[in-house]
Order: sequence, then C-alpha cells, then structure tokens
Amino acid sequence: MKLKTFKRGGTRLLVKLLLPVCLMAFLPAGARAQAKLGIKGGIDVSEMTFSGDVFKKSNRMGFYVGPILKIPLFGLGFDIAALYTRRNGELKGSTEAGLDGKYKFTDKMIVVPVHARYGIDFGEGGIFAFAGPQFGFNLDDEEKSLEDNVASWRSRDSQLSFDIGGGLNLGRIELTVNYNIPLGKAGEVKLKDATDQVLTKGTYKTWKISAAYYF
Repeated sequence: MKLKTFKRGGTRLLVKLLLPVCLMAFLPAGARAQAKLGIKGGIDVSEMTFSGDVFKKSNRMGFYVGPILKIPLFGLGFDIAALYTRRNGELKGSTEAGLDGKYKFTDKMIVVPVHARYGIDFGEGGIFAFAGPQFGFNLDDEEKSLEDNVASWRSRDSQLSFDIGGGLNLGRIELTVNYNIPLGKAGEVKLKDATDQVLTKGTYKTWKISAAYYF
C-alpha cells in the first residue's frame, strides 16, 4: 500500500547544496588557501524506532550526494557539507493500532554535517576521526496519509543529530564510515479525526558509508 502525498515542494535546494562553496568567502586568507572543495556521496541504513507499538521496526536504505568543504583551522581540521539525502523504506503496521498494512515512505532532505576532525598522516595518506552535529532540513511533503486517511505521518521541518566516525585518507579520495545519533524526533503519526491524537513519535539511527573526492 502506498502513502498518499500532499505536495508542498522543496525550496531553496540549490542554495543549501552550495552552502560549502559560499562559506569560502568568509574564511581567513590562510585557511582559504588550504581549503579543499570536493564532492561526497554514499549510502546509509537507518533503523526506525517509535514511541508506541503502532509500527514494527524497519530498516531503511538510502543515498546522499553533495558538495563538501575541508578546512584546516586552529590546528585541527573541519569539514562541512550540504548533502541531498533520499531514503526509501517500508513500515509494517500493527493490527492493534488499526494500521495492519504495509506503508512505503520516501524521505527527501538536505543534511548539513559540521565535523571537527583529527588525523594522523602516513606518507601520501592517513587515518582520521571526526565528530560533530548534523542539521537536517526536510524537502519532502509535510503530511502523508496512511490507511485511507485514518492516520497521517508528519515529518519535522528541521532535525538535529550528531555524527561520530572515522575514515581513510588516500590523497584526493577519502573513505568514511560513521554513526548518526538523533537528538530529537523525526516526525509523528496522528489520527486524522476530530481528536488529532498523536499515536506515536518516530526517529531513526543511521549508519553511513561514503566516499569523497577533492579537486
């Protein structure tokens, strides 16, 4: 069973994707000379969890791509990216909640991870660890109908989470893996009736694998 979608469209997509490029103008001259611009992409696997027994847990596969800016600053390294993210998945409802079908979701977001990083070089390459917040901005439809308008899923317009991970530096190419920890709810399921009752709130924890190429 597919979700019916109420369109509201994604806005300011190009501005958010070009955010790392725009930040170049505000860097100190020394850091700007050493900063590296690249393109990053990868896949992720998210585990959805809910505050109630409305849906059974489900893993969701997705991908992301966008520009990344790596900056040496204050003796450390920093990177900031603006990544178009798309996740596809399927939820299985519980009979007790009256939602006993399967529901397909597609989430579209711009996520902006801001990482501090520390590395150890070995000749032409090295290893590094990183951590920092990730800011998510919803591009998908605000409301999706479940079970012929019995209930609806509403995604939050903005989401905050935290990344921790590590990677391998191969010169112009970097390979990374990280775990993303939510710092709030991603959205909620409400009954579409006069009560507007919240059935459950949902979030997801995510593993990410990515590659970046710096020009």
